[in-house]
Amino acid sequence: MLIILIFTFYLTIKINTIYFYAYTSFFYIPILISALRYDLKFSLIIPTLISTGELLNIYFNDKSNILGFTFIMSIPIYFFVSILVSFLKIQTDKLKKLIEEIKQNYLDMEDALISALEAKDVYIQGHSERVHKLVSLIVSKMKLKSEEAEDIITAARLHDIGKIGINDSVLNKPGRLTEEEYAQIMDHPVMGSEIVKKVRSMYNISNIIRHHHEKYDGSGYPDGLKGEEIPLGSRIIAVADAFDAMTSKRSYRDPFLISEAIEELRKNTNIQFDAGVVDAFISALSDVGIDY
Repeated sequence: MLIILIFTFYLTIKINTIYFYAYTSFFYIPILISALRYDLKFSLIIPTLISTGELLNIYFNDKSNILGFTFIMSIPIYFFVSILVSFLKIQTDKLKKLIEEIKQNYLDMEDALISALEAKDVYIQGHSERVHKLVSLIVSKMKLKSEEAEDIITAARLHDIGKIGINDSVLNKPGRLTEEEYAQIMDHPVMGSEIVKKVRSMYNISNIIRHHHEKYDGSGYPDGLKGEEIPLGSRIIAVADAFDAMTSKRSYRDPFLISEAIEELRKNTNIQFDAGVVDAFISALSDVGIDY
């Protein structure tokens, strides 16, 4: 702040031999800097200092210089520019704050949905967050564009949200499911897709959620898509989802070792999983120091 004040007064006292346009325009530098970096009160100090310093200079040293008259005509413009830029900065800051609040509201909504799901399904507690972290590693490794990556990461947090609509007795059944019960489980990607479609900003992720149980060879559900017909985000979530499921304890089995889970992923490349995604996932695990 002190540097800007000193620079402003230096310009005011020293610049008297510059041509007309440069002379009047040069003073906009400290005016714009102060308006963009500080509040309105401070930004008005700068044109005040410029005006005071130059008027004193004209009065005592250079009353006949035509540039002095030009400068006097520019004083209202300096104040106008300072006020206008400060106002625009204030509005921009308000808009940024509003955008951040909206983003936080969406995150809070996601957390609420996940908490509701985890309250229903004892086996899924922590699963969504773990898949979210694994997917973040994969999209970072694959260097996806930021907007696409953000959609996939959001879908990862909500990929199982459709299970909210499944009976608790089915979700938490310790034994083998009947065909009817398994059919209910198979409905959860479609139900999840329909839930997020209701939120306009999440419409883009609905297809990712719908197809995260498709298999690369076309034997998955709900639509039997295969290969690159399956959205990339769905293929990424499928790998992370399967890895977390294998390495998590279940009532009917102990968790897989990481090396065993990796081997299962490799064995099922181009059958259940996209080979490129599996390779990216394994490489990403190595990058963060996870040995297998």
